Amino acid sequence: MTDEELNRKFEALTMLIVSVKESLEREIGALSDKLDRQAARLSLHDGLLNGGARQMTRLIEWSAKIDQLHARADARIAEHDARIRRLENPS
Repeated sequence: MTDEELNRKFEALTMLIVSVKESLEREIGALSDKLDRQAARLSLHDGLLNGGARQMTRLIEWSAKIDQLHARADARIAEHDARIRRLENPS
């Protein structure tokens, strides 16, 4: 093999390596873009889930307060009902 043939093969191999490197850079860049978009979507979902969880906690707390208010109102109504019955039917 002559020096000229060896130089041509070396140049061809160099061009092939550069081509593969550039192709890999493009592929990795595209993958990086996809991962960035996926991260953005996951961040949005995280925000929605956390917001929903906070709202559910508030709803549960509100519901417990309302249940207590209703229980007190029911007890007062029962007490008033008992008083009225005693006044209407003194035994």
